[in-house]
Amino acid sequence: MWKIKKDKNKKGNEGFALAIVLLVTTLVVILALEFNYEMRTNASIAANSMDDIKAYYAAKAGIAAGIFGLRADFKSDKDKNSFVDYKGELWATQNIAIPVGEGVTSGIITDEDGKVNLNIYLEDEGEDDEENQSKNKNTKKQGEDRLEQQQNVVKRILDSLPVNSNNSDEIMHVMKEWSGITDEDPALTAYYSNLTVPYESKGNYFDDMSELLLLKGITKEFYFQTPESGNVLQVAQPSSASAGGGTGDPDVVAAGKSLDKLFTVFTPYLDEEEAKININTAPREVLRALHEDMDDAAIEAIISRQTSSDPFKSMDDVKAESAIQNVYDDKPDGPRGIRHLLGMRSYYFRIKATGQVRNASKTIEAVVLRDPENGSIEIRSWSVY
Repeated sequence: MWKIKKDKNKKGNEGFALAIVLLVTTLVVILALEFNYEMRTNASIAANSMDDIKAYYAAKAGIAAGIFGLRADFKSDKDKNSFVDYKGELWATQNIAIPVGEGVTSGIITDEDGKVNLNIYLEDEGEDDEENQSKNKNTKKQGEDRLEQQQNVVKRILDSLPVNSNNSDEIMHVMKEWSGITDEDPALTAYYSNLTVPYESKGNYFDDMSELLLLKGITKEFYFQTPESGNVLQVAQPSSASAGGGTGDPDVVAAGKSLDKLFTVFTPYLDEEEAKININTAPREVLRALHEDMDDAAIEAIISRQTSSDPFKSMDDVKAESAIQNVYDDKPDGPRGIRHLLGMRSYYFRIKATGQVRNASKTIEAVVLRDPENGSIEIRSWSVY
């Protein structure tokens, strides 16, 4: 009788085949998962890219809405024949949010003419300055002249900053040298040329406030008024004798406003007559720096009218405010009055709009010039981030 001989290697072959099947299955599963992951990643990237584009156009719509609001304000002023800009107007409304498509745009408009203009206020005496020429003929100087008044305003702001450079005169010198107001300084030339990425002083007017970050001594902490150690500072509060309140004890206060909230470089025609500080929109820090005798009572009187329905409409209104009378007119052999510095009309505005679509966000910041004759808008600065 025949006997079937068993293959001793069969069991081993079956095990090997099973291992191959498992290996191939594992590879297929891994490849499928990788493909699925790449597909989902690519789809997510495509969706995010689309959301970025939508967010950008939502922000752009916010800029357009801001421009429309400024034009509407001009038309309203023209109808009333009262060209006064103040914080109580619709264009100055804070935290406006408008639904746009699948997202939302939010924005804010701020007045550049409520700030101190560095291109004008750092000006030195020129040959065509009749006021200073006439004063130079006198052997005895009598009080502040126009240029001294303007530069003292800048100095007082720099000296009052929570994050302080401790040398406002040096900072002002560096600003003047950069903008070509004073002659080229060999020491500054050497400093800029020896930097890792060297450059030269501009030798012309500031075109944008961000240029200040290129200047010697102006660090990011100083420009943005954020201390290196954190978000708060130990600052002694004013005593009751000097500011009408407080104990004089150290207190923890928030970091100050960045330089671009207090200074501007945008001025129509670079004419000091068009660089008046709008008293109805100027921040507290600027108001305090207008005069060495400016006190809290005067500042609060101005602030209270900025957002009211009764802003200052003329210099006669300013002079009539009892709290301001002490600093309004010139003082013999002393500081000039704030009447020389102030206006009620604005030309330049900064529109900041942020578009948000799901997790995507884009911000556009534009500085625009509103023509005082017809209200048309011209974009002078545009940045996206």
